[in-house]
Amino acid sequence: MTVEEQLEKLLAVKGVTAAAIVSSGGELVAGRAADPAVIDRLVMLQTAALAAGKALGELIPPAKRAADEDADLADLSPQEERPSGGQLMAIYPEGPVLFVPLPAVDGMCVVALSSPQDVGRARFALRGLVPTLAETLTKE
Repeated sequence: MTVEEQLEKLLAVKGVTAAAIVSSGGELVAGRAADPAVIDRLVMLQTAALAAGKALGELIPPAKRAADEDADLADLSPQEERPSGGQLMAIYPEGPVLFVPLPAVDGMCVVALSSPQDVGRARFALRGLVPTLAETLTKE
């Protein structure tokens, strides 16, 4: 199954209005939506969320050093990497947006929803779809 077909499958979930794969550099890899303008908005939102997340992540020490009151982020060795993030949800006036990391391809799946009541269905669908998406993207 291609990435586009997988995004179409996600778009078929009740409440999902758009789905896109965006690289960490902010480039659209693939996207599906009833309204193409929504895809551009998702790319902008992902870029802003990624920048904010990285800035916040740099302020928080890794878990194994968090208990150390003298922990200094400048002293971190490469072996003390921060844990990878999980899903993030942002609620906008137009509806919620889920940001799901795809670490295997250094990107993110961004999903727009019509209402907060649709979050559970979308997250359930993503649970099964994300590994398949990541596998397909690594092959391309």
